[in-house]
Amino acid sequence: MKKTSRSSVFMAMYAAIICVTGFISIPLGPIPMVLQNIVAISAGLVFGLPQGAAAVGMFLAVGTLGLPVFSGARSGIAILNGPTGGFLIGYFVGALIAGAIATTPKAEEKAFARENLFRLARGAIAGLGFTYLIGILNFRRVTGTSFSQAISLCVIPFLIPDLIKICVFLPVVARLRPVIARLMDHDQEQGDESLS
Repeated sequence: MKKTSRSSVFMAMYAAIICVTGFISIPLGPIPMVLQNIVAISAGLVFGLPQGAAAVGMFLAVGTLGLPVFSGARSGIAILNGPTGGFLIGYFVGALIAGAIATTPKAEEKAFARENLFRLARGAIAGLGFTYLIGILNFRRVTGTSFSQAISLCVIPFLIPDLIKICVFLPVVARLRPVIARLMDHDQEQGDESLS
């Protein structure tokens, strides 16, 4: 029987972390303040493309199928169709964008080099921006609010806390990337040896 690759295990573990952070939320009107958004986007930063988005896809799949992993321990397709559903879809797109900008992690990359940190910060901000955009568009569709109302409800209260979350997560992500790269490279080498 074919062994599950380490990269798949790491992605599943990260998906589980995203799921667990769904239990950490602070209600602020129609949109709760969550840790889940930055954890989902950081999947793209840690793994690059496409593995980071795949981890977020696993999280969305289990939540849609009924496990209570969305913020506030909610689940189901109705949540994706509701006012906050666009943000959940935005997590996936945000992880894609962040992963594309961050690129695939390399074992030799200098975690705290200025260029590396700037690239990861750009990825995090772009991923967060796309998450906001998709969330706002869906919120307007469901609630019928104007664009300015949607921004005041869905962006303004969360902008500073989300930027703080990025600042806190960035050093962790920078340190994780070369570690993940080494483990995934080892997995690839093992696979190459088994083929020879």
